[in-house]
Amino acid sequence: MATFRRLVELAPASAEAHADLGFALMLARKSRQAVQAYLKACELERGKPDFLIALGNAYLQAGDLESARKKAFEYIDRANPRDPAGYRLIAEVYLVQKEYQEALEYGLKAVNADRDDVSSKILLARAYLKTGNTAQALNQANAAALAAPELGEIYLLRAEVLLEAGEDNKALTDLKRAVKLNHNLAERANEIAAKRKIKEKTGKNKRETAECEKAAKKSEEEKAEKEAASEEKEAEEIKAEIEKLRELLDEALR
Repeated sequence: MATFRRLVELAPASAEAHADLGFALMLARKSRQAVQAYLKACELERGKPDFLIALGNAYLQAGDLESARKKAFEYIDRANPRDPAGYRLIAEVYLVQKEYQEALEYGLKAVNADRDDVSSKILLARAYLKTGNTAQALNQANAAALAAPELGEIYLLRAEVLLEAGEDNKALTDLKRAVKLNHNLAERANEIAAKRKIKEKTGKNKRETAECEKAAKKSEEEKAEKEAASEEKEAEEIKAEIEKLRELLDEALR
């Protein structure tokens, strides 16, 4: 970080120096500072599409969704129409806002703009997953994995899709593959694996509940049988007592 700040000090009129600082700040999750760095880069070199989309992504990271969307549309107006970055950014904004149909719309635009772009396939898979279309989500995740088999993040996403589809074993295989490709993904993989444990626990609880209900029903039936047997026995005893009283009465009358 100090190196990039030093470059800005040495070349304060360099838009590239400010943009490089902005990139470093985003990696460090210092979003607000990154926004300022990219704003300076855009001021020094107005209209450069690369700086616009970078500023939009910095706004997104900072949580300023409206500004992120505006920069994305500016980028679409100025950049190559076959560049999907602007559509991806808009889709990301909609995903954060939980407006999943809109996210799907712009995810599709991103893929249609460049069908070879892996990032667009990943984003579209996420959008499909959020709309509950696991089949299409899996199709896009598979396409991304085929295009970039070395990218661990794809297998994390596909694992989430597989979990939703009930393919737990395949999901765990993808989680292991993701961590093998990138050890930094271990924490996220564990979080996704926790979903499986929840499902297993939920399933276990359902089984236990069913077993308990079955046992309770059996217990009630046994109780009813015992009560019926007890009532029958009591009735027999009463009948015997009545017969005994009749015999005593007959003897008394003789």
